[in-house]
Amino acid sequence: MIMIDILYPPTDEIYDFEADEDITGGDLLNDALKLMERKEGMSLPADLRELFFYRKGDFLNSSLTLKSQGLKDGDRLILL
Repeated sequence: MIMIDILYPPTDEIYDFEADEDITGGDLLNDALKLMERKEGMSLPADLRELFFYRKGDFLNSSLTLKSQGLKDGDRLILL
């Protein structure tokens, strides 16, 4: 398990997130969106679910694991 920060610029919120390194970027995105919806008491429209993560000059691949993309404790992802 790793701890990462997820920044969502439209709300200027940073979410601390614990994730298994062996899940895919797409699974992390789905989990993060569920957490945000639950925490903020909102429902994101379907078109906003076409979001992706950006990190250090590159986009996270939704089909590769976090470990294979080099994510580690303390990394920050930006949800775009």
